[in-house]
Amino acid sequence: MKKLVILSGPSGSGLSTSRLAFEELGYWIVEGAPVDSISSILTSFKTRKFKTDLFCLIVGVQDAGEVTKICKDDGSFDVSLALLTTSKEALLKRYALTRHHHPRSVLTKVSLEKAIDLDLEDTNNIYPDADITIDSSCLNAKELRRE
Repeated sequence: MKKLVILSGPSGSGLSTSRLAFEELGYWIVEGAPVDSISSILTSFKTRKFKTDLFCLIVGVQDAGEVTKICKDDGSFDVSLALLTTSKEALLKRYALTRHHHPRSVLTKVSLEKAIDLDLEDTNNIYPDADITIDSSCLNAKELRRE
């Protein structure tokens, strides 16, 4: 059976670093796809010839629950939800160091702290459904890739 990992976590938790680790493990990656396109992506995974049977969907925490349900209901994949978690303090520090804008801050015109709070609330909502959780609060990029 083909393996499908759904990777999610709050913005700033290490999703980009984790993406590289999955690529190095031979996973075919799809990142940021809208929820309404997931079924067609799964069909593509099932019907097209890929050099791998390992797939990874990277989705925002606000969509992870719905994407996980769609994938598990499909029944064609061994599905796992991998969830990165991170403390609010670590996220605030990372955004201060990188000077990046939080996606939710930009899209919804809220403060950085409010955007992080929304992400952490969504993370807490899907936490019980996670098959794998990694707290990246105290991990550097090399340590996270190893995890």
